[in-house]
This record gives sequence, C-alpha cells and structure tokens, in this order.
Amino acid sequence: MSEKELRDELINYVVKSTQHVIMIDPETLMPSNGGSGLLLIYKERLFFVSVQHVTDKAGKQAALDTGIGDENGTNLYSLPALNFIDQFSVEGLDIGQPVLKKLKSLDICYTEIKDSIEIKQTLKKFGDTVVTADLKRMIYTDLDYEPTFEEGYCFHGRIRGELEDNTLNQIDKLVLGMKYDGKIGPFERFILEEEVVSELDYQGTSGAPIFSETGEPVALVAYGYIEEKYLYGFSMRELRKYLDIYILLDSINNPTAEEGAVELTHEELSKFEREKMETELGSLFHNFGNDFGITTHIKNIISTEYISYPVLYGTNRKYEIKNKKIAYKNKRDASLHTGICEISIPLSHRVGELERPDWFTSLFFNDSPEKYFTILTNELLDKDAFTEILAEKIGKSDQNDILLFIHGYNVDFKEAMYRTAQLGYDLNFKGGVTAFSWPSEATVTGYAADTDTAALSSNYLCDFIKILLETKDLKKIHIIAHSMGNVVLTNALVKLKNENLFPNTLINQIILAAPDIDKDIFISQLMPEINRNFGLTLYASDKDKALIASKRIRSGYIRLGEGGDNIVIAEGLDSIDASRVDTSLLGHGYFADTQTLLNDIHMTLLGIPPTNRILDSKSKIIEGTTKSYWVFRNS
Repeated sequence: MSEKELRDELINYVVKSTQHVIMIDPETLMPSNGGSGLLLIYKERLFFVSVQHVTDKAGKQAALDTGIGDENGTNLYSLPALNFIDQFSVEGLDIGQPVLKKLKSLDICYTEIKDSIEIKQTLKKFGDTVVTADLKRMIYTDLDYEPTFEEGYCFHGRIRGELEDNTLNQIDKLVLGMKYDGKIGPFERFILEEEVVSELDYQGTSGAPIFSETGEPVALVAYGYIEEKYLYGFSMRELRKYLDIYILLDSINNPTAEEGAVELTHEELSKFEREKMETELGSLFHNFGNDFGITTHIKNIISTEYISYPVLYGTNRKYEIKNKKIAYKNKRDASLHTGICEISIPLSHRVGELERPDWFTSLFFNDSPEKYFTILTNELLDKDAFTEILAEKIGKSDQNDILLFIHGYNVDFKEAMYRTAQLGYDLNFKGGVTAFSWPSEATVTGYAADTDTAALSSNYLCDFIKILLETKDLKKIHIIAHSMGNVVLTNALVKLKNENLFPNTLINQIILAAPDIDKDIFISQLMPEINRNFGLTLYASDKDKALIASKRIRSGYIRLGEGGDNIVIAEGLDSIDASRVDTSLLGHGYFADTQTLLNDIHMTLLGIPPTNRILDSKSKIIEGTTKSYWVFRNS
C-alpha cells in the first residue's frame, strides 16, 4: 500500500472516530456552541467521553450531531446526564504557570449510553483525501495504550464558527504531525508543528480524541496556549480508573447483569486494520497540511423530556391546602405528616448539581420540568398507604433497602424534596428514597430559631424512623444527615436507644455530612449512645463557610464537621476530610455536589471500607496516641 493510501486510511479512521457535540441553550433550545468527544466501548460498555470545555456546567444540554437530517439541518441525539470528575490537582509542578492553572480547573466528563444509536459520517474532502460517507465508528479499547516518542499523533475537531439564523456554522480542523512530549499529571502533552497564534486556533476542538498512528485513542484535546507549540490532552489512561469505578459500582448495584458475555480483543473488534499502519509514517505527517475550510451547518431538532422521581417523606411542618394542592410552611406543627412527592429531574441534569432557576429568571418564567427540578405532585398519605407504597418501592430493589435523607439549616420543604431526589438519583439508589423535612425557617437569619427547631424535631424523626423500620420486607436503612440535620438525627437516635430500638440490625449505614454539632458534645454525650454495630462515617471540610460562621457564634468551639487540623477522630467513626473536594453552595453543600464525593458515598452505602475506596490514609497524634483518618486522593 502506498504512503498516500495509508495516509487516507488513517484520516478516514480518525475523522469517522470523532463525535461532534452541540450544546443547546436551555432557554432558546437553539445551538450555542460545539466541541468533540469519543464513543468508546470499554469492558463491553458504551461510553461517551469529553471535557468540560465542551459540555460546561451552565445547565446546557449536550447532544451528538447524528449526521442525519435535511437541508434545514441535522438531527441531534440528546446525551444522558454527564458525570463530571473535578478533583484534579497536578502535583509536583509549578502551579503558578498559567497553563497548569487552566488545566487544573479542567473537568473530564463521561456518560454511559444504553440506547441503540446510529451516527453517520457525511462525505468530506481534506485536501486530496476523501472521507467517504459511512457510519461513524465506536472505538473498542482497553485504555491502556502508552504513547511513544517515535510515533506521530493526530486529531480531528471543529473550530467554533458563528451562529446565524439559529444555525451554528463550524469549520473542520484536521491536525497531523504532532509528536509526543510526555505526561504531566493527568495530561499528555504533544508538540505541534507551529506555534498557537490565537485561542481561536483550537476553540471548539476541545474533547476531540487524539489518536496514534495505529489508531489508539491516547488523549482528549484540552488546551493549546498562545505562542507555544504545545497541545495538552486529558490522558485516556487516567480516564480508565474512573470508568472502572463506575462499572464496579454499577455491577454491585445490578448483580443480575448478564454473565458469560464473550470478551473479544481490541484487534478482533476494531475495524481498523492495524497491519496497514506498520509502515513508518512519521515523516509523512509533517508534509501534510492541517487547515481545511469545510463548513458544517447544524440546527437544533431536539425533544425535551424529564424523569419523574418519587420521594416519600415525613415532616413536622404545618401545611395548608389551596386549590386542592398541599403546601408546607416553615412553621412547626404538633403532628407528623407522611406523603409522597413526584420530582422532575431534567434529562440535561448534571451529576452533583441541582438545576433550579435563579431569582431573576423565576420572576418572569414558570418552572419547567424539562429544565429544572420541580414538584410535579404532592400527596398526603396515612401510615398504611405510606408503608404500602414504600414496601412496593423497596421490593423492586435487590437489596430491599431505604435511603433516608435529613436536610440542614436554611432549607424549605421544596428544596428538601429536590435535594433528596438529586441525591437518590445521582447515587443510582435502587430502593425506597425517603426524606425527613423539619421546619427550618429557610432564611440565613433564622439560624438561632433553626437550632431550637432541630432539637425539637428529633421526636418526630424518631417516630418517622419507627414507621420505616416497620416496612414489610425491609432489610437495610441507610441514613444521610446534612449540616444541622445531624442535630435532629443524633437526638432521634438517642431517643430510639432509650426505647430499645437502637442499635438496630436494619440500620446499616449512617453518614454525618458537614455536621453542625459541637465536637465535645458529640464525643462525650452522643458517641457513647450511638456506638455501634453499623457503619458510621463523617465527611468534614476545613473550607466549610457555614461551619466557620457557626464556630464564631459559639465562641470558637470546634464543630464536628470541621476538617483539616480540627478533624474529629473517634473509635468507631470513619472520618473523611473532604477539604480537597470542590465545594459549592457557599462551601456547605459538598456532600451532594461533586462526583468524587458521590462516588465515595455510594461505596460507603455498599459497605465498602475506606481501605478499599479511592482514599489516602492520614494520621495525627491525639493525646499522645496516633489516630488515623482519610482524605480524598489527588490525581
């Protein structure tokens, strides 16, 4: 085979292996920007992978250009919710360099695709090379390829064009002749033929897969810097460990998945004939141009849908009924009420985020279930109806288990339901998802009142847990309490203990997330009462602003949720410092706001000990004795 034939074969392979992403503006439902990504089959699972530059976190819907359409534009395939991995920190490097500051903030993202999809490649010409019309490729890979300094590397992406008449015009860019320059943290670096003149040189190519001469995916385009010849890409070898975690957790949650599937090798599955690439091609790449003016026109043809997610709840809030609809207030009631909400989760939902309109948008637009978490229905239930529905929910799970969430300070009923739905959905929890909503005043200034109400509400939570414990066929309860919700929970557990109902073999895991409890009170009074034939985990952070404020109010007494030097370590408590995990909601919502921590919570609920999770062991000396705790691992 001639050098031109080999070159044409490689270009066809690279172009047909690159998937193009379009971002849809949630307000206009029109295309706003684009990028690229890769459909890969890893361990017999189909994944789409890309980077945040493409799929930002502004609530936009990511969709694949299917190549199928008419003169009005192409159809789009709406991608499932993307998982973002945002805990990267590049160790051992000068993070003062602008390049590393930008790379450090980069998120990789992925999602599993379970639909049967077909994406077509339209006929294109790059110089004298024709890319034939055909189906796009899905790459079979073990993600273990180590790049070499001898090979050439290449990628295909699209430079962002202009949006005219709701049409996004983009220019195809094919880059050949790159050489490998080594690995930097989670990134691979490549040497370009020419310096980057403008950020527009590569704008829009983010997420494009970088391939070796032999057709192996090596990295995803991340960034090219002005006046440098370097291009940085997120390493496929780094991506592998996150996909392994995802597959492990999914296999534990779904043990009935088909077994005995035939595992074919990369060589057997790939249509790319490797023997055609055995010729030395390095010099060939350097003689081939890399800028082509092929314009692609894309209009949006995308449907909007949402998921209806049930949350069963207990609350001691007062309520009123208007127009046959129930509304819970931020005031205390003297009774426990039980019911069920159906919560909308938009298909554009990003793991770890709670999509809600900002205050300005909410003045002019109604809640849309296609865009936001909303309460679709809310129904009061008596105890018998409540437990009957809950028993039905847990009966559909392999574990016959319940997740109970208790919210914190400054949260109204609606947000409590949204957060519970988000947590259950993001954790891929298969059993019954429940919430206890105590009557927080839902204002920043209501902190003192919330403190008293939290203590008072423990009686009602105690009664609610009793109802859960009586549910038919129940095998396990997992409890997650956040912030001041830990006051409600710990006092309720003490009350259950006094009634000989706690410890209870049905209570499997208890997670104390950012607990706003006095450390000394917890250690001396509460810990002895609730210790333990169940999993007990503490997530803490030294960047939690709400706890810092709480500490100041209380004359500097340490809060249980503080991390860093003040991390609380006690016998029977798995203490995890979450300070390295990116936080949001003023640094007080990190328990539900990052994929990293959600992965760890998921493994905790499965009973996987910290030694077997993605954590590093640390120690500190307390009263002359070395005590161990855990921190999230740097990448």
